[in-house]
Amino acid sequence: MKRYISILIVFLFFSINLSAQEVFELSRQDSALIEKYQQKAAEFEQKQNFKESSRYLNNVAMIFWEHNYLKEALDFYRRSLQMNEKLGNRNAIAMINSNIALILADMKQYEESLKYFEKTFVVRKAKDEKIGMISALINMSVVLNNLKRYDESIQKLLKALDYARELNDTKQMRSCYGMLSETYQKAGNYEKSMYYFDYYKGFNKLVQDEKVKKVTKDLMQERLKKELLKEKTIRDSLELIIKQRELQEKETVIAEKDATNKKLLKNMTKKELQLEVLKRDALLKDIKVKQTEADKRKTQLISLIVLIASLIIIGLILFAYFQKRKDNQKLAEQNAEIIQQREEIITQNEELERASGIIKAVNDKLTSSIAYAEHIQKAMLSRSLSLQDILKDSFIFFRPRDVVSGDFYYYAQIDDKVIVTAADCTGHGVPGAFLSMIGNNILSRVVEYEKITQPDLILKELDQGLKYSLNQEHTQNRDGMDIALYCIDYKNKIIQFAGAGNPLIYFKNDEQFMIKASPVAIGGYYKRGREKQFELNEIPFEQGDKIELYVFSDGYIDQFDKDDNKRFTRARFKKVLQEIHHLPMPEQEKKLSEQFDAWKGNTEQLDDVLVIGTRI
Repeated sequence: MKRYISILIVFLFFSINLSAQEVFELSRQDSALIEKYQQKAAEFEQKQNFKESSRYLNNVAMIFWEHNYLKEALDFYRRSLQMNEKLGNRNAIAMINSNIALILADMKQYEESLKYFEKTFVVRKAKDEKIGMISALINMSVVLNNLKRYDESIQKLLKALDYARELNDTKQMRSCYGMLSETYQKAGNYEKSMYYFDYYKGFNKLVQDEKVKKVTKDLMQERLKKELLKEKTIRDSLELIIKQRELQEKETVIAEKDATNKKLLKNMTKKELQLEVLKRDALLKDIKVKQTEADKRKTQLISLIVLIASLIIIGLILFAYFQKRKDNQKLAEQNAEIIQQREEIITQNEELERASGIIKAVNDKLTSSIAYAEHIQKAMLSRSLSLQDILKDSFIFFRPRDVVSGDFYYYAQIDDKVIVTAADCTGHGVPGAFLSMIGNNILSRVVEYEKITQPDLILKELDQGLKYSLNQEHTQNRDGMDIALYCIDYKNKIIQFAGAGNPLIYFKNDEQFMIKASPVAIGGYYKRGREKQFELNEIPFEQGDKIELYVFSDGYIDQFDKDDNKRFTRARFKKVLQEIHHLPMPEQEKKLSEQFDAWKGNTEQLDDVLVIGTRI
């Protein structure tokens, strides 16, 4: 039961549990940025612009934090916190309190860390930010676990779970169930731990199913949007044509009326206008005499007007009918054109499907070729004896990014000596695999046929052999590899190590050490007349000493996390080895695999990954 629960420790391994093991020196660029940001912070502080000053102080703190200068990072964050407290910027206060808490946890000052996480929670709760409240509660739970105050940790997690249920946030609920299972396991209550582990598994499946549904829904919505946009474009085009036709007709009628009026005015002479005035005067004089006759004519005129109006209405109706008929005919023609366009689209889709079939065939052929290349590479890397046959307590954690790998391993036994190496070639995939096969062949010749077992001499022969194989003296080829190689001499009770780019990490009687490699690569460019130097290092041991040795490529430590914003780093890698080195080697390989998967999540694997562990 403990074995199943322990996988959650990897999945829920927060950065606040990773205390700094190694301080990374600041580069010139980092030092220049720190000086620039401090100047900017001072300028804005002098201008009473505390918001901008705080931003630059945060930048300085982040650079120190990334290089594990924890005390300096803490000082700058506290200065920034004071400015934001003056401004009353609650969001910034909560964020900085959280960062300070994380740094204090790195420094193992857990009680102080807990106080700052509680301040973060208070701000988030005041703003009713449930996601921030959940995050703060989970962080407090992790710190309480480090203090072994498991009951308090469980109370924080149950409260976080309540908020996650209010939001119906399955991801947060999954995290809470996982942490509850881990905390109960640490507290020794395995029944409760399994109870919450079952919930965690169920919600993990639910989260994965929701991701699939969301992707399918997004694809369907995108397709519907395209269809609706296409139909709207056609409809808008038809409405525009109708409006343009109506406007043209109105302009024609107005133009015709203007022409008639101009013509009438042009034809009337001055005399005619005078006669027209006289006639109107006479007509006015006769109105009184002919009043009765006018009334009769008025009645007749009204009847005539009604008749004319009726005829005009009928004419308009007939005109509208025939115009509508004409418009319908035009719409029918446009619909026919649309149908034709749809048929053309269907034809294009069929052509695309045929092209897709061709591409699939080519892809299948390439996939088959690469699979065969994988078969060849595995055949070359395989030995008559496995590493466990030579060193019983050992493992090889090997995970290529693509089907074939630019990382490769080599081991051999020569009399009382065992040689083990991990190599990282330029590139990955097929190009890297070619280099790995060349390197493997050269190592086999040097160690197994020429019987050279001293690591620095082996690297020297490998460097010359690779440059000769790739004709690097006369071409622009600069490919090469980083490598870590050690030889265990049981007769003389000594371990010899030499590296090109990649170091050796080892434990002697539970104390961790690291031997750096020579700062040169195997193969590649090097100035003429200068000979590469590979430093030989020796580790003596006595009967009864407990020693674990680890060589590796940089694929594990360079991997980005599931949020795609930070690498695993060598410091974290050394911390993991510190925690697992006492376990049997097969169990260590399992822990490394689980840790890598939990860190990576759904993020793409960046490079080939290789870690070799042995115990003597």
